[in-house]
Amino acid sequence: MLPRPEDKKEESHNSSSSSSNNAKPKNPDIKIPRIQPIEQDEPLASRAQGLVGKFVDEFGNILDWDGTVLGSAEGDLPSMVGRPVSESGEILDNTGEVVGYVSENHTRPKLSDLEGGLKIDGAGNIYNKNGDIVGKMNQPSTGEGETSGQQDAGQGKSSSQDAGGKANAATPSPSEVYLDVKSTHDGIQLIIKIPTIFKNEK
Repeated sequence: MLPRPEDKKEESHNSSSSSSNNAKPKNPDIKIPRIQPIEQDEPLASRAQGLVGKFVDEFGNILDWDGTVLGSAEGDLPSMVGRPVSESGEILDNTGEVVGYVSENHTRPKLSDLEGGLKIDGAGNIYNKNGDIVGKMNQPSTGEGETSGQQDAGQGKSSSQDAGGKANAATPSPSEVYLDVKSTHDGIQLIIKIPTIFKNEK
């Protein structure tokens, strides 16, 4: 059975009213809140030292001009790609919104913990909790008491060696070490002869 012309009019009226309803957005625009860096023990700006103006690649690495990885960033990765690091340690998009931040800085030396919240690097520089250098560690003392004790022991040994100097006159010296290297069909043959002394204890 064929539809009547009146039914067609009603269908066209229903479709036009539904299309007018589709023109209005049903949901409000979604606004993504600003990305807040994870709280760490140092300020974000000090973590970004040496990385300002460097760019983020597609893996979240902060690169130097020659491609050396200087650090890494966290945040909205697609929005961060090709964007520079700001002085505050944040990475901003074209509109100035924060899309990421510096999470690691590989340009600084690794720090070890000291007492009182201080840290020290391999060069002996001492840093406070803000990452500022507050001092330098001196080389550990040689311990004069230990060296003088070792010297006294050495003098005691030399005096005992003088007493038995005639008995040790035939002692071989280290210059008499014998080394022989031969190449064979099975490989390399290495012969080392080192003079040793066996003391006769009576």
